[in-house]
Amino acid sequence: MRLSKTASIVAALALGVTGALTFSQSTADAASVVTVTAPRYARLYTSTGQLVQNRALAYNTPWKVGKIIQIDGEPYYQVATNEYLKASDGSLNYNANQVLHGRVVGNASIYNDQTHSIESRILPNGSDWTIGKTVRNSNGDIYAQVSSHEYINANQVLFDAPPQNTIEISDFGQIDPNANQNNNTNTNSSVPSTQAVQQAFLTSINNERASKGIAPLTMDNSLNQTAMTRAQEIDSVFAHVRPNGSPCWSAFPSGSNNMEENIAASSTYLFGNSATKFADNIMKSFRAENFTPSHYTNVMSTDVTKVGIGVYYDANKQWMYVAEDFAS
Repeated sequence: MRLSKTASIVAALALGVTGALTFSQSTADAASVVTVTAPRYARLYTSTGQLVQNRALAYNTPWKVGKIIQIDGEPYYQVATNEYLKASDGSLNYNANQVLHGRVVGNASIYNDQTHSIESRILPNGSDWTIGKTVRNSNGDIYAQVSSHEYINANQVLFDAPPQNTIEISDFGQIDPNANQNNNTNTNSSVPSTQAVQQAFLTSINNERASKGIAPLTMDNSLNQTAMTRAQEIDSVFAHVRPNGSPCWSAFPSGSNNMEENIAASSTYLFGNSATKFADNIMKSFRAENFTPSHYTNVMSTDVTKVGIGVYYDANKQWMYVAEDFAS
């Protein structure tokens, strides 16, 4: 099973890492933290299921998760080199304080909030930047901070996880009328239907496969149900681990083979009412990956024959979440 995730997003009050994340079926998201829920304390086990005699974890303490393994069908979370916590003794959560980075898509113009102008230099395509904060103005335009007084338009930034906060400043981004307005904004607040996004992602996947002479995938109803469940779940836990702590493939239909998953999320401000733009932006980020396994290798896999695509729109966050679940 191969798992990949991406977020084409605007970060908020966080510092960060680059692009999309990829990990194997036994490796947890670097942002995953398990909190002990067992009364008083929780016992630990080795990778072979042997009880650790001299160690336990106190109730309500958080622990960063390394790998997730299965012992006799039950998930265990790695909290030390050879120490594992039973999934039933803890609650796995996405770490909202995860450090984020942004990768520039296209050459990005820089807005200076001191001079209220567009600077002469640009940030080059594919460059990675630590993001200090993000700001949204009254038009819905979002800017990502790349240095003390320099910001770029968020529709040219890819991040590795959804944001938790965004600062609201109504007049942010206003510039001198004589300044050169190179920033590419999107003020269209309408949102495409989930059905349109689903079809756009299927078209994008099969067009990409066709470009390399690979057979198209068929949409599978059972996998669609899986993907719809996963799209809603990643709104709360953006990881290949489900909110109940079980691995994502526990949501797949019984008998599935060669299971793979990609997950993605984007602020709707980045693509307006265009489902095609959303799908194309995500595929563009997949295509730029230079590691394996990855989102792109999942999309292009010859081991899979069908796909389910789930789409969930969170109106409160104004974010859209997509899960692509592949199998044969």
